[in-house]
Amino acid sequence: MIELLRKRRSIRRFKDKPIEQEKIDILKEAALRSPTCQKPCTPGSSSSSTIKKQ
Repeated sequence: MIELLRKRRSIRRFKDKPIEQEKIDILKEAALRSPTCQKPCTPGSSSSSTIKKQ
């Protein structure tokens, strides 16, 4: 796990390519299982067009 954290990076360029639903589901499950010190929240999903508007 520590090796994964050491290799993480920030990506500033995004591809105009849809993300597979399976990958989105894996990320949502990881977010739901991650520890938090605040009340739990349910992660939402957005299409790329919604994100671009923000």
